[in-house]
Amino acid sequence: MSRNFLVVDPEEGMDVLKGLASPIRVKILKLLHVHGAMNGNDIADRLALPQSTVSTNIQVLEGAGLIRTETQKARKG
Repeated sequence: MSRNFLVVDPEEGMDVLKGLASPIRVKILKLLHVHGAMNGNDIADRLALPQSTVSTNIQVLEGAGLIRTETQKARKG
């Protein structure tokens, strides 16, 4: 089994280290890795967490450059 390594310079990659420091954020990253793009509500449902918790953690991950988000106009029906 091959292993992948992430090399982070602690002096320049503090945001990345902060992004990986939370078990919730690691679970979000794993979920996105397995299932691909998901919206915040779907992530909250899958992890049985409040949407506000997921949203806050997504902001940290995006700020660290670990994920990319996009806003889509809501649809009815």
